[in-house]
Amino acid sequence: MIQGIDTSVSTLDALSCLRDAGLAFVVRYYADHGAKRLTLAEARAISKGMDVVVVWESGSPTKPGYFSHAVGVADGRAAFLYGRDTIGQPTGTPIYFAVDYDAGPKATMGVITDYFRGVGEAFAELAGGGTDYEVGVYGSGLVCSTLHDAGLARFTWLAQSSGWAGSKTYDGWNMRQHLQKTVCGITVDPDDARPGYGGFRVS
Repeated sequence: MIQGIDTSVSTLDALSCLRDAGLAFVVRYYADHGAKRLTLAEARAISKGMDVVVVWESGSPTKPGYFSHAVGVADGRAAFLYGRDTIGQPTGTPIYFAVDYDAGPKATMGVITDYFRGVGEAFAELAGGGTDYEVGVYGSGLVCSTLHDAGLARFTWLAQSSGWAGSKTYDGWNMRQHLQKTVCGITVDPDDARPGYGGFRVS
């Protein structure tokens, strides 16, 4: 199993330690603003020996009221443009989108599905018939399996909360998150990944 971490804080001061610990990847955030947002400098620094993986989480995708088709279009556009124009993320790699709560079947098959349709439409529009980014989802087993099976998310990242719907039995994940801890002086969530999890490097 491939080992990595995700964190909402900059890893710049910890990268040497993280590499020495044998980690293969670091998951960082795309967002509209704020300290948790990945910068190009950090992406380049991580890329010297490890892969970058990215997740979009701007605002609070922690309740059904966050999600709609229109918000999915807006988030998809913002994530795509940030990856392309600021980070230089290679095409063909995924941007994960967070569903950061225990969504039930109604919300999953309703507003959350609508949101991911919007993300996909934004990606397709911005790609203009060319090579696109892939859509990934972070969430429960129910959310991951529903969106993957519907063709709305090619990559799935299983959240650490095993009590969330479908999480104990879902085994189709590309990445799987574990409980928070401190590594190399920063707060992180350890992650397992399978080959093809969506890591990339930038120069």
